[in-house]
Amino acid sequence: MKNKFLVITAALVGMVVLDVHISYADAAFWKEKDREEAATQEKLHEQKLEIMDAKADAKLRQQEEKTEQERLRLHREEVRLQEKELQRERLRPQNTYIIVEP
Repeated sequence: MKNKFLVITAALVGMVVLDVHISYADAAFWKEKDREEAATQEKLHEQKLEIMDAKADAKLRQQEEKTEQERLRLHREEVRLQEKELQRERLRPQNTYIIVEP
């Protein structure tokens, strides 16, 4: 009877130890799985940030190009107006008065 009790107790202790070991192994598995998932999410986040940076850079370049085109347009307009003014001066009659003294 005593041996039977010891065998049953040893079996129960063995089952508890085995269950604890399985629980630790299961926890380690899920911990590793969570790490992998976090690494994947971090990588996706970095890729999204890179895409956003690229879009922002493209938008900035486009705005700079638009500003440069506007500056060139204004410069051409200014040159055109200066040329018109010079042409008007050339076509304007010169004050060629002859002063006669009495």
